[in-house]
Parts: sequence; C-alpha cells; structure tokens
Amino acid sequence: MVRRQLFPLLTGTIVCGALVLAGIGEFDEGPKSPFAWLQYPLLLLLAGGLFTTPESGQGKARLLPFLGLSWILGMSVELSLTVDGSGIGGVHADTFSSFVLAQGDYIPLAIVIWSFHRRMGCLLHELAWITIGMGLTEGLVFTGSVTSALASWSVVGALAVTCYLIAIYMVFLLLPFRLCGVAQGETSGRIPQLVVLGFASAFAVRVFWGVVYSPIATAIFDLSID
Repeated sequence: MVRRQLFPLLTGTIVCGALVLAGIGEFDEGPKSPFAWLQYPLLLLLAGGLFTTPESGQGKARLLPFLGLSWILGMSVELSLTVDGSGIGGVHADTFSSFVLAQGDYIPLAIVIWSFHRRMGCLLHELAWITIGMGLTEGLVFTGSVTSALASWSVVGALAVTCYLIAIYMVFLLLPFRLCGVAQGETSGRIPQLVVLGFASAFAVRVFWGVVYSPIATAIFDLSID
C-alpha cells in the first residue's frame, strides 16, 4: 500500500506547495505577466491529470504528439512569466527574444525525457523523479531560486519554492505523458539514480543552450542582448 500511494503523495505535495506559493504571490507587488493567472489552470490540470493516472497498463507516448503537447503547455507557462514586467516570458525582458530563446530549452528537455521514456521504459512514476532532477538544475544552479530561498527564507519557504518550480516543470514534461496515455507504473528502487539522471541531462541541455543555441539564435534573429 505504501508503494502504491507514493506517486499521489509525491505529486500531491508538489502541486499543493505550488498552489500555496502562487496564492502568496498574489500579494507580491513585484512585476507580473498579464497572463500570470494561467498558472492556476495549468496547476489544476496537472493535479487532475496526475491524480487520475491509472496504476497499471503501459502506454507509450509517440514523439510528435508528446512534443506538441509539451510545447503548448511550455509556451503557456512562458506566457505566465515575466522578467521585469516590460515583456512576457521568463527568459528575456523582451517578449520576442524570450520566446525565441525559450525554444532552445523547452524542446531539448522534452526530447531528452521522451528518450528516457522510450529507451529505459520509464513510466509516469519514474518520469516524475527525472522531472524533479531537471527542475533542480534551474533552482540550484542556473537561476538559484531555491538556493536564494534557503539563504533568506525558512526551510518551509524554500520547500514552497522548490514545489512550485518542480510543478511548473511537471506541467510541460510530465503531464504530456499522462495526456498521451502513459500509466503510473511501479514504485522504483532507482529513485536517486533517476534524480541524478534528470539533473545531469538538464544541466547538459542548459550548457548546450548557453554555448550553442543562444548565440546562434541571437545572431540569426538579431535579438536584443540588453
């Protein structure tokens, strides 16, 4: 029974923590995207999808449908974000630049996690741990949102930030698998390896983004570098 309940317990904690932080954020006077409200239906859609996931039955996600769903959900996430309030998107202050640059992150991450699903046979439970590892690369290394929370807030605050960040990653990396009919699967004994695998693969994607994709996209589209 404990093994069977681990997946809803994990995802439920993450979604609840994300909704709490989103609600607290409504009282923040900082810059907000005009589409910030999208975070609520996205998180509720995530909760509904994950809590109704069948425990058994394999299901394999085909690449193009999965990528399409991941891209739509990922761009919905981007619409809810802003850097400084002057534009839409969480990658760059300018809206066009942000969405062009975001493609070099969202699409490779989706391809990588789909590869784990097909080559390693990972179902939703194991994919959730890989997604957690991927999200932690942003929170611990590239934006430092989690480390900053640990430095200035309580442990509870850092936990809420971590839940929100991981839930957002689950929206565009885990929920598409559920929508493609992938089942929950068994609780795995290789959880630490999956988290490390997700972290390392996402770290590699971010290095690719910074060294290869971002300079090329900036040159081709003459993007703002301010």
